[in-house]
Amino acid sequence: MEQKILTIDNFITDEEATFWRTYAEYAVSNPSMQVSLMKGGKQTKVDRLYYSVASPFWLFDKVRKVAEQNYHFGDITFRPDAYAQIMHYKAPSEGLDWHKDQNLGCVSVSINLSPDGSYEGGEFQAQSSGTKVPGYCGMVMYDRDVRHRVAPVTKGEKFSLVLWLPYKGQEVSGKTIAWRYE
Repeated sequence: MEQKILTIDNFITDEEATFWRTYAEYAVSNPSMQVSLMKGGKQTKVDRLYYSVASPFWLFDKVRKVAEQNYHFGDITFRPDAYAQIMHYKAPSEGLDWHKDQNLGCVSVSINLSPDGSYEGGEFQAQSSGTKVPGYCGMVMYDRDVRHRVAPVTKGEKFSLVLWLPYKGQEVSGKTIAWRYE
């Protein structure tokens, strides 16, 4: 299967991005290893805060529909442990090393919540040539086999809304995913 990366500029509004940054101000950071990275066969924490979003929002359904229209996995749904995560990198941050999201879902999504100029670094980077990185309010959507990383954040703070979308019936983290939200 060809690795597919889709970018959409201005996928959300400034008001929506502000809502999610404000949500993070009031949310409690998730201290667990729920969002971690495998390094050398060992699960390790990532140099960032993250906030789990356990309630559905209409934006998530909008994302799901775009995924179903552009990727051919069948019915796409949501993970049972969280609908989304808000990733919060504070400078100086190492970012996130190269990896694939193979066990998290079939399609991954990152929406940039930080205004251009409010941070330096923190770009989503894929190991496929020609990937256009979306700016503020933009979305990048990619299949689980895309090797990618987040560059180190050298100034300011970078927020992203991240979703890992499984297809109905996919096993994720040792559990079969049932339809969760329509």
